[in-house]
Amino acid sequence: MTTTLRKAQVAEIIAATFPEYRGRKFRACESTTVAVENVWGGGTKDDTRAVKQFGNKLAVAEMKAAAFGDTRRAFPSFEVPDDVLVVVHSIFCGRDVGITIHYSPNSIFKPRLIEAK
Repeated sequence: MTTTLRKAQVAEIIAATFPEYRGRKFRACESTTVAVENVWGGGTKDDTRAVKQFGNKLAVAEMKAAAFGDTRRAFPSFEVPDDVLVVVHSIFCGRDVGITIHYSPNSIFKPRLIEAK
């Protein structure tokens, strides 16, 4: 299930992951796995970051191979851990298509994202 969100609803997440992003397209998606395109191909690319909660703050977490598989591959696919949000900024054919926030079905962030709807 994908939900469209407003910037105010995800401001903290965007500030932690893509503070330079000035677009207006935001979605949240419940996902068990995420597949991303890490290489430029025909003007298409996904920039992926993981975010965790550290105390009262959100911060970017390192995407280590143990948790996320081999993220150096062109098309990595990995499971979304319950304590992580996977935030993907997508460009398709040279155009910004926005940011998608992936969370697992048992995510600790799920109530916050559901309330944001």
